[in-house]
Amino acid sequence: MGMGAIRYVGALIVSLALVFTLASCSGGDDDIVIGDYIITNNTEVSITIGYHKAHSYVDLGLSANWATCNVGANSPEEYGNYYAWGETETKDSYTISNSVGRKIDLDDISGNAIYDAATSNWGGSWRMPTEYEIEEIIYECTWTWMKQNDVWGYRVTGTNGNYIFLPAAGGYFYGDELGDIGEYGYYWGSTGRNTYGAYRITFCDNYASVGSSDRANGLTVRPVITSTSYVSNNSDDEEDDTSSDDTYYEKPDIGFYDFTATTTTLKVQYKIYNKDEAKVSSAKIYYGTSSNPSTSKTATVSGTLITATISGLKSGTTYYVKCSATGKGGTTTTSTTKCITNY
Repeated sequence: MGMGAIRYVGALIVSLALVFTLASCSGGDDDIVIGDYIITNNTEVSITIGYHKAHSYVDLGLSANWATCNVGANSPEEYGNYYAWGETETKDSYTISNSVGRKIDLDDISGNAIYDAATSNWGGSWRMPTEYEIEEIIYECTWTWMKQNDVWGYRVTGTNGNYIFLPAAGGYFYGDELGDIGEYGYYWGSTGRNTYGAYRITFCDNYASVGSSDRANGLTVRPVITSTSYVSNNSDDEEDDTSSDDTYYEKPDIGFYDFTATTTTLKVQYKIYNKDEAKVSSAKIYYGTSSNPSTSKTATVSGTLITATISGLKSGTTYYVKCSATGKGGTTTTSTTKCITNY
């Protein structure tokens, strides 16, 4: 096995690397603040990071920023907590009979505080990565198998040179015994694959890939936060203007929250995770029986919730819904979620 990591498509061939020392995962600021993250190995390397709700993240040059630690961990190499998919608390045993996720009829739980372990435990805009975001970090980054503070795992380097460390934390599979520690890593994604499965990151010492697992199993969670876009309300283009009157707004960070069904109606709700920063003023819910719904319903925006009641539907029918919300920082449109009317 040669030295140096190789980016791959399909399967990844990796190599050993030297030990690096990473700093703590937490910061003292609840807002998103950019700073310098120092990694030392005789020489210093500066990595641009930010903090949100006292947890740090790294910009890997992807569509979402990745946290520096797992949920429940205090340093990058700590394993943290293990969660069944769709559950926000740990438990003593992970079985099919006590699985909540197997009963959830949602295509994606990212940002849903009821089911998303990252959102529930870290708050704010933190959430589990979607299938797309998992594919993105697998195929767009360079993965190097290494040992950090005596813990095996992967250093994942983005195209911009920034990187994070994912420890080989193993997991719980149909029981109460933790297996594969130091050999395999299994990280939940938010997207369901079928009725009983969901997507995950899977890796060992010679490959990393997009995999899937039974929702009943207990795996680790590495949160993400959507790249933040800011818009200034100050139209003055003078570069030396340092006035504190500048206000900056983010694009809405929204996710599917809940729905209530009758035989002919669906009440659909989305949650805004950055209400004060986005200032959402209007929203629409798109719905239809195809996976790319085009019929829209104007929604109400109240506090952190976006709500629309859709009527005139067919009973016992699967409908796809998505939300488009507009605020002072721009417009965000979510991925689709399936909802079924009652029989």
